[in-house]
Amino acid sequence: MACASGSRARSRCGPSPRRRWPASSCSSAWPGGLLVAGGDDVPVPGEEVQLAALPGAPGATATAAMGGDLDGMELKVSGLPASKPGEYYELWALNSPDDLAPIGTFRVGEDGRADVQFALGIDPAKYAALDVSVEREDGDPGHSGDSLLRSEIPA
Repeated sequence: MACASGSRARSRCGPSPRRRWPASSCSSAWPGGLLVAGGDDVPVPGEEVQLAALPGAPGATATAAMGGDLDGMELKVSGLPASKPGEYYELWALNSPDDLAPIGTFRVGEDGRADVQFALGIDPAKYAALDVSVEREDGDPGHSGDSLLRSEIPA
């Protein structure tokens, strides 16, 4: 299934089949250090969470929301580089490099924007943060380690 760049999508985009693999398949090397559990920065129904840019995407922003008339989680991003051939972005819920779950994949158009809605197969309240990474179509279901956006980690 192809994704329309910068458009609303109700299903996962990117290579298929992909994801729902055990978190243990992810690398233990994690940019930004170890994340702590707490669940404070993952949206609950009726709430929005801001994701801040990491060094790989200065100027990028994102908002994740759940609740209202949404059936799942909506992610709005801006300022990301356009998706390159053979690459796409992925939204993750995470506690640590060994405790994370993929939420869904998407592509970004030349305008640097995407507005995507994901069905949730996880309970986001069990995770401390959200993360957007750039992934390669290489058959590896794990997190690439190339994070571009992340919600703040609770103290």
